[in-house]
Amino acid sequence: MSAAAVADAVREAMATRERHAGWLSSDKTRLRCAVIDPILWTLG
Repeated sequence: MSAAAVADAVREAMATRERHAGWLSSDKTRLRCAVIDPILWTLG
């Protein structure tokens, strides 16, 4: 895991959230799967 990989994962998660904000805000599980989990996977 590098700092660049984590930064990329965070940027991608933020972009995903912006693109799908309405769909993601209606369910915590969706938000976690689309935004939080990819960052956690990058962190290992």
